[in-house]
Amino acid sequence: MISLTKGETIQGRLIRHATRRNYVKAISKLYTDRNAESPYCVDVDYITLVFKAVKKYESMKHRRDMIHDKMAHLIEAARPSWSNDSLQAAIADWVYLGRFAGFRSIEWCQKLSTRITKVDAPIDHLWTFSSTYAFIPQDFDFFAEDKRRLPFSADLDISRVAYVAVRFRKQKNDMNNKIVSFYRDAKNPAFCPVGAALRICAQAMRRGVAGDTPLGVYTSVAKRTAGARLFITNSDVEKFLRGFACKAFGLKHTDPILSRWSAHPIRVTACNLLHRQDFLDSYIQTRLRWRGTTWMGYLRNTLYSAQQHTRALSIPNNNLPRLCHLQTGTELPRHRGLETLKGVL
Repeated sequence: MISLTKGETIQGRLIRHATRRNYVKAISKLYTDRNAESPYCVDVDYITLVFKAVKKYESMKHRRDMIHDKMAHLIEAARPSWSNDSLQAAIADWVYLGRFAGFRSIEWCQKLSTRITKVDAPIDHLWTFSSTYAFIPQDFDFFAEDKRRLPFSADLDISRVAYVAVRFRKQKNDMNNKIVSFYRDAKNPAFCPVGAALRICAQAMRRGVAGDTPLGVYTSVAKRTAGARLFITNSDVEKFLRGFACKAFGLKHTDPILSRWSAHPIRVTACNLLHRQDFLDSYIQTRLRWRGTTWMGYLRNTLYSAQQHTRALSIPNNNLPRLCHLQTGTELPRHRGLETLKGVL
């Protein structure tokens, strides 16, 4: 089941519920044709439970999938071929930082490449901050290990930076002006949130971003706008992620499954990454800025959760007592999943 979920098929493609079910039926028939017990003949039929969950998952409307690890590694492998001020490099850095921060798309993307999304009017009469919804330069602050704020410059060395503090001025749930810090990952620098934040700010500085201008910018290479500074849009991110989903899972560009990836999967990804590492519910809710438990709707039945399920339910043989026949005393073979105690001492 895990192999099928990972897309480990002959063509290396993701397959849907009906095809997986047929594969498992064929495997089950191999057992019964050889007078062996069917994989379904267990006290708890996990195969059927998983299939029901997969079918329900596929039937959900407007569902978004996470950015899988394989996609992230493919993005990093392609990075050397992109210029520092390109759209691809800009989106990659927001994805890397977003894996930690769980950004909502409106917090860093625009609807149009030349127009800024503003905070919905009427603005609270006590609101004294920028009316730009997305992050602006003042929302990113870099600090040394001794908590000393470091003035940002394009050549600020990452070795001097211990963490970046991100200010969420305006949030959809009105938990405004919340500051969340993210520490440098020295062991895994490729996906370090501090490194990504530094590159985001450096690119913005090179393109003259200041004041109320959003940080999510890039240099256009299109004929009509070549050299112009444009804002990253939701459609840009959607096209970017779907392209890497095709490469990661062997999908065609017309495959309807690609609708799972847009700008919103960054938030889905952050939620699932913390959950698969067994962080407490309260930690996920606090770190990713949810008011209640609605974050649970972002959890996905991924191959990682399937692996965790298998590990949790495994019973190593060395933790089990020997089973002996009541009359002869000879040791009985142990059958995983279905055991009978009849005639066993």
